[in-house]
Amino acid sequence: MSKQEAVIRAIADRAARLRQDTEVRRAARAAISEYGPLLDRLSQ
Repeated sequence: MSKQEAVIRAIADRAARLRQDTEVRRAARAAISEYGPLLDRLSQ
């Protein structure tokens, strides 16, 4: 593998991880906003 191919692969891998991280954060925020009030009531 050439250095250029390695750099391209590293960039693509990083982009995939960032996209996955973004999707996980989005799902977590949705779950918190949906279930947050219920969890607050249950904790009291």
